[in-house]
Amino acid sequence: MRLYSVLFFVLAVFAFTIGICGGTLSGKIYDKQGRPVNEAPVQIQKINSKHRSFSYTRRDGSFSFKKLPRGQYIIRTYVGNKKIQRKVLVEQTPIKIQLKMK
Repeated sequence: MRLYSVLFFVLAVFAFTIGICGGTLSGKIYDKQGRPVNEAPVQIQKINSKHRSFSYTRRDGSFSFKKLPRGQYIIRTYVGNKKIQRKVLVEQTPIKIQLKMK
């Protein structure tokens, strides 16, 4: 009986942690010609919060934010003097987006 209680507790903590941690937002940034943009700054900010995270794209134009609290975010990037901004909803399932310069 005690083993079942311990197992239940561990599973409950695991499920609670997954719910709090939210999800992953990843994607790629492309220029007008469809080429990946290297070292582009990427900012993500939770709406109605001061929670922000920053990153830079890799050589293949990819970026990733992990263990984000669930909620709505605004993702921004700048390539040269051009700005791209988009709202995204982060939940438990991973989100992949592509941002292309116009």
